[in-house]
Amino acid sequence: HQPILHVKLHHMQRARPQCHQVIARNAHQIHQRGNDGVFAQRTRGIGDRGISRRQRIIVFYARKRAGEWWIGFAQLTAMDIEMGPNITFDRFRPAGLKYATLVNPNMEFVSANLTGRPTYTGIVYPLSGLLGGASIATPSGGTASRSWTFNPSSSSNDIPITYTVAKGGTAATDRAEKFSYGLVTGLTMPFSRSEITMTGTMIGQIMSIGVGTALMVGTATSISLIPILSGQVCVYSDATSGSLGSSRLTRVMNGELSITNKYAPLWTVDCSVASFAAHIDVEPQARLRLTVEADAAGLAHYTNAQAGTTEFLRVEATGTVIEAGTIRYKMTWDLAGKVIEISPFKDEAGVYAYDITYDIVHDGTWTKALTCVVINNLTSLA
Repeated sequence: HQPILHVKLHHMQRARPQCHQVIARNAHQIHQRGNDGVFAQRTRGIGDRGISRRQRIIVFYARKRAGEWWIGFAQLTAMDIEMGPNITFDRFRPAGLKYATLVNPNMEFVSANLTGRPTYTGIVYPLSGLLGGASIATPSGGTASRSWTFNPSSSSNDIPITYTVAKGGTAATDRAEKFSYGLVTGLTMPFSRSEITMTGTMIGQIMSIGVGTALMVGTATSISLIPILSGQVCVYSDATSGSLGSSRLTRVMNGELSITNKYAPLWTVDCSVASFAAHIDVEPQARLRLTVEADAAGLAHYTNAQAGTTEFLRVEATGTVIEAGTIRYKMTWDLAGKVIEISPFKDEAGVYAYDITYDIVHDGTWTKALTCVVINNLTSLA
């Protein structure tokens, strides 16, 4: 079997805005890892092949908000996922005994890690989970191209698209695993001149374990691979939101854009619900780290840090032409940032440099903290 990644999506109801705390604790994972880093448990009775890299298929199922479950499948071959169950346990040892008498399982859910390389096409899938559904429009002068605009709110609950994820082989003798309510909670994109990569995190409800013929269903639509290349990335810093993208930084050595801890599970005392009941928006950690040369231009960020000045930053990748000669594949992150951390000066590839870490902040004049626009040739999530 060839490795493929499929996708089918859900919109979930908004969590109550007044619910801003959850009782989930750090859980102990009970899965095992194979030598190649992929969860590769074997189970007698459903074949002895386990899950190899050649057999793995990952499927995300989609659902529209109006209750229409089916949207379709997408084959995403630039992404990978590792997933496993998480259970919290309550341990009790009575007085007089050295050993516990009870270890009770309480909260069970799924933790998953995304890895891969960002593409102009595939990136809209994790972004739709992390930042909420995009506003999709046709760029001026275009017909086949689409602009996906993600505008997460600084105050209201975002409405993310969630996924049902299945992984395994397709045959009756292949092991397969599946979980629902797959929610993207974090995304990190490190970039340098040598590479640009992507990692992410998901949570989900209790995992089902079975065979490929039961859990791996449907036929995927292949999503073309239009990679975001490191040589296509530029970084800008400007004094106002109105001038975003005007002043390019020419001595950025590397950087990392990350949004983590975007959502959390809501646990309720309800015997009819086996896992978490819903999700809630919590305070995310949204950061941009840049390693810059400590020259006159680079030290301007240190001056801004001393004054607490907001910088309006753009990280933009521009790819090949889609149509009309000028409409190109593009991913643009615009954000308001204040310096929250500065590293000691250091040698970076023979250059005297230092790290600047920006906290992505809400700007009252701009009325937002960040926005992301992706231009590609996808008319919708498949």
